[in-house]
Parts: sequence; C-alpha cells; structure tokens
Amino acid sequence: MSCARTGQNALPALSTSGRYDNAPILADFVRRACIDTSADPRHTTQIIEETGWKPRQTQQGKEEGELNMWQLPHVQLVRAQTPISAREADVWTCDVEVDGAVAPQINRMETSLRHDVANRSVFDSQPGDWHWKPSIFTEGHITVERHRGNSDSLSIFIEYADLKPLKALLGK
Repeated sequence: MSCARTGQNALPALSTSGRYDNAPILADFVRRACIDTSADPRHTTQIIEETGWKPRQTQQGKEEGELNMWQLPHVQLVRAQTPISAREADVWTCDVEVDGAVAPQINRMETSLRHDVANRSVFDSQPGDWHWKPSIFTEGHITVERHRGNSDSLSIFIEYADLKPLKALLGK
C-alpha cells in the first residue's frame, strides 16, 4: 500500500439545508477515514483530526479485531483497530453512519463515492454495492444503504483488503 495522505485541508461543515452538497464532502471523509488510514494506520488519529470536524474518540481498540469509534458532528465512524486475516488477505473494516439531518439521497452519495473513492477497476457492481481494485495488491468493497433504524440516515460500509502478494500475482 502507499503512504497515508496527511496534511490535508479541513473539510467543510456538513449542511442541514444543502444535503445534496454534502455527498462529495462525505465521500472525501470516507476516503480519508477509511481508505487513507488503511494505508498507514499509525496516522489514523491525525487524518481524522485533519478533517476539522472536532472528532471525539469514544472507544479505543487495543487488540486485533477490536474497534475504534469516533463521534463527529452528524457522523459516527467505526474502524477496526487492526486488520483481520481473511482469505489470504489483511482486511480493514470501516463503517460511517451519517445522521439523517445531513444525509444526501442514496443515489447522490453513491455517485460521489464512485467518483471520488472507488472508481478504478470496478467489478461485481450493483446499486449501492460494488467492488473495486485500486491496485494489484489491494481490493475494496463498499455498500451504501439507508440505516435500518432511521430511514433518513445513511450507512457506508467499506472492506479494504491488502492482498498477500503471492495471491495477487498468482491468483491463488
């Protein structure tokens, strides 16, 4: 994987009156908080703080499989502390829950995510659920859906895998 991108500009605040315009902002947040932090988890806290959204960490995972949780204005972020080993890959999981007061329409959110986050080598694609391959050694899976408890809020779930080099090269 490449190095994490740090030193990025703060993100604009999410709007309760212009929910349509929140989609690209949220896509940038997802890229930073879920993808960039998987590249170098040592910088997770720095990357999340650079959003400018005043994050408050509500849970700190310490062991493999445990979760880190942050509360930000209108957003809850849940991220694995460490990747889990699955199917000859190290898989990071990340869930972004977006409050209904700022959540854009699901199709608008999906368009922004496909454009800004997961737009290379897309496969197994269907509305709200697709896979992409950013490089030969990485693979991602993203789902976007309305939160079950609140029909206005959004759930964005990402699995981001570092493939073992032999598996990636030999397709084993």
